[in-house]
Amino acid sequence: MVKGIIYNPNVEDPAKEQSGYMERLWEFNQLKPSEGDKKVKYMKETFAEVTIGEHDREYFYRDEKIDGENLK
Repeated sequence: MVKGIIYNPNVEDPAKEQSGYMERLWEFNQLKPSEGDKKVKYMKETFAEVTIGEHDREYFYRDEKIDGENLK
């Protein structure tokens, strides 16, 4: 830990590794509401385990604090 931030010291370029994940996140957020089958496919590829119906939010958010009142 450096400055209280968890990181993997074995990763030479964390920004390069993260860019692939950010691309996939952007692709997911661009899916239309009618493309539910593509959303399910994405979640199954991305997460270790997916139970359909647990995900009640349309988008995944990153790098910002989300308060429940703003999601209504």
